[in-house]
Amino acid sequence: RTHVTPDALRAREPAQESYLKAVARIPRLSREAEVELAHKLAFVERRRAELLLRVPAFLRRLARVRDELARDERSACELAVTAAPDDDPGARERLRAALDRFLTGAARSPRVDDFLALRLRPGAITSLCAEIPREAFGDIAQTLAALDHEQRELRMTIVRAHLPLVVGLARRRRSTRVPLLDLVQEGNIGLIRALERFDFSRGFRFATYAVWWVRREMSKALLEQGRVVRLPANVVEELQLMARASHDLLLELGREPTADELAGRLGWRVETVREHQALSRGAVSVQAPVGPDEDDPALEELLATAVPPPT
Repeated sequence: RTHVTPDALRAREPAQESYLKAVARIPRLSREAEVELAHKLAFVERRRAELLLRVPAFLRRLARVRDELARDERSACELAVTAAPDDDPGARERLRAALDRFLTGAARSPRVDDFLALRLRPGAITSLCAEIPREAFGDIAQTLAALDHEQRELRMTIVRAHLPLVVGLARRRRSTRVPLLDLVQEGNIGLIRALERFDFSRGFRFATYAVWWVRREMSKALLEQGRVVRLPANVVEELQLMARASHDLLLELGREPTADELAGRLGWRVETVREHQALSRGAVSVQAPVGPDEDDPALEELLATAVPPPT
């Protein structure tokens, strides 16, 4: 892992202040403006789907994607917004089965609602279209390109309007080990993922939904980058899950839960809980004193006396 030196941090301060000032000037998106953008985005996505389903080459490409998922040659995470980041085999199988059902019905008459229900990532659809020769789209190629551009612009408008939300959350969670701009960047990734999953038709404000995703990505960054030894992504996810379960049990019991109680709540083995608790404590410097006083011996001194020299 690359460590950020104090000199590098000082060099980044002007850029950081410039970015934060620019974000602070972004006007807040009103509810009416957000609803209008949501309606435009839904119209563009539906119109794009209607045109794509008229292209036999696109349906054939979806069939190949289904087969690639069956052979574990495709990641469900890169295709569907509902797939978990670690892309478990169950997610691939669910997406493959959903594609199979859609293509079976599409052989008779492709339905736009069924296609939209697949919840494919906009970027994944664009990538699949790029793999198809342009002449296969015929007269609708330019229209599809215009819709793709409009969709990106609408999404960018929504994301840009919520950048102050990300900065505000990052300021409250800033750490000495993770620079503020890095934390903001991770929060922006969470903002984009929230937009991919959010359903505007339910009538809730996007910011209310996005906060959880922004905090999730920031917490992951603090666990991954704020440690001397980085942990695998799946372990970070498990530590976050254990922390939430521990907090819930603390509220219910009025005390810190035991390893047995955490194991029962999570469905884990007790040994697994203890291993994760040890990981969550972080690293200890070998030069740190083992006692509360500065005169206490350092850990490296005790290790040196405990381990005999090689012969």
